[in-house]
Amino acid sequence: MIKARSKKSLILETPDYIYVLYAADDTFEKRIEVSYIYMDKLLEVKELDAKEAVLALLEEVGAALAEYFKVPVVNEYGRLHALIEKVQKQVGA
Repeated sequence: MIKARSKKSLILETPDYIYVLYAADDTFEKRIEVSYIYMDKLLEVKELDAKEAVLALLEEVGAALAEYFKVPVVNEYGRLHALIEKVQKQVGA
């Protein structure tokens, strides 16, 4: 059984999968990442250090926002550079 150890955890559920990230122990130096894909009946469990966990979380949230909530996510350098230029023009920089 998978048990989140604290309130410092995240559960992201979409129509296709569930993503969970929680502290592996009370030191919060390691995190457990769990993902389950309904269609494939695929369960993956990984232990990550804090830096890896943040990067994995950003990737998952970014993918979910773009796919399920139709929020535009800038995840390519070219698009990021164009967005920075757009903002700079707006603020007169």
